[in-house]
Amino acid sequence: MRELQAVIEDLAEQLQRAVAIDDTSIRLLAHTAHDEEVDQHRVDSIMTLRAGAGISDYVFGLGIRSATEPVRIPGRADLEMLGRLCVPIRCQGILLGYLWLIDDNETLTEDEIEASIAAAGSAGEVLFRARLIDDLGRARERQLLFDLIRSGPLPENEVTPADLEAVGITEQLGCRMIVVNAPFREVNLDTETGELSLESSLRRNLRRLKHVRSLVATRRGGRGYVLVAFRPYDDPLDQLRHVGDVIREELAASLPGSPTVTVGIGPAVPLVKDAQLSYRRAEDVVGVCRAVRDFPPVSAWEDLGIYRVLQQLPLKELTDVAIPLGLKKLLDTDADRWLVETLDTYLDAAGNVQESAKRLHIHRATLYYRLSRIEELTEMSLANGQDRLALHLGVKLGRLTGLIDPDTLPPTDVEPSGDPG
Repeated sequence: MRELQAVIEDLAEQLQRAVAIDDTSIRLLAHTAHDEEVDQHRVDSIMTLRAGAGISDYVFGLGIRSATEPVRIPGRADLEMLGRLCVPIRCQGILLGYLWLIDDNETLTEDEIEASIAAAGSAGEVLFRARLIDDLGRARERQLLFDLIRSGPLPENEVTPADLEAVGITEQLGCRMIVVNAPFREVNLDTETGELSLESSLRRNLRRLKHVRSLVATRRGGRGYVLVAFRPYDDPLDQLRHVGDVIREELAASLPGSPTVTVGIGPAVPLVKDAQLSYRRAEDVVGVCRAVRDFPPVSAWEDLGIYRVLQQLPLKELTDVAIPLGLKKLLDTDADRWLVETLDTYLDAAGNVQESAKRLHIHRATLYYRLSRIEELTEMSLANGQDRLALHLGVKLGRLTGLIDPDTLPPTDVEPSGDPG
């Protein structure tokens, strides 16, 4: 932004110091030339436009998010960071970023600090105007996206080809929907701060994708929605997996508490007007990933296997009839869930003892012992195909419905006491 650069150039000339401005996630927006000593953090932020590991946690821990006056940031040798002055940038009471001056020896005078506060006020006005203009465009984009995923096939007079063309999308493009679940409230994070960080990360990373057009929207509670439109022969699934990983890493680095972020990628559909189907499937992916810890936090519809079918069933109605009595007995008895985890792993491995023991990090003798206990408690036979199918399906349904809480399942790389082997 030329206006923002002009503000800090004037301040740098006045103070004869380098000046930098970050956004609320400690990402560099603007900086001036450096004639004095700089630290590795400043170099890294200029080179990568992001704070180094540990920097965000450190400065946020000093209360800069809620500050209305300049905050002294002591230097940290372990972070390769000199002491500096942080001046919050606010307008209309909204935090928009931070103005930084390296001041390791605290030589800034009161007049220079006042000049920095005035410059932060000017920068706040620039950023606030830019945000208002951006918000208007985002509001139109957000409404268009929500109309698409709510309506399914394009209804007359609601989403028209002209509406799509206005954002660079034609009816002939295919698309995938992405749903990002970042439950900020689970870590007591300010909702507005979390949403701004989420939307900023989504937009910034999606701009890097080649040969696609995207629409982005967020909702309160830490929910992000992305429509990625592309030519049918340019399905960007691998790129989307990578973007999902980057978004998770960025939010973990920039937000205190690091909420558990899950990214669900819906299937490719041949036309943008079919976005609702991909959206519903993306929501299914998020639900499965949160309920079943076997899946990575960034997963696509294609990864779900049998869960693609199970997610379409009336799970609550099926719980009583589809989970065999023997499995219910096992759940009632197996408080630490070692046997349940063993059963699921064994069935997933198609009854291969060597592979099951490897996945569970246990001796085969231990595995045989557990399997015999499972048969004893369930009164079902793992040699019987019908019993195996009923148990396997029951465990999967138990995971989806929460009957088997993923937080109660044991780690598979630690062997419990009491088992032989």
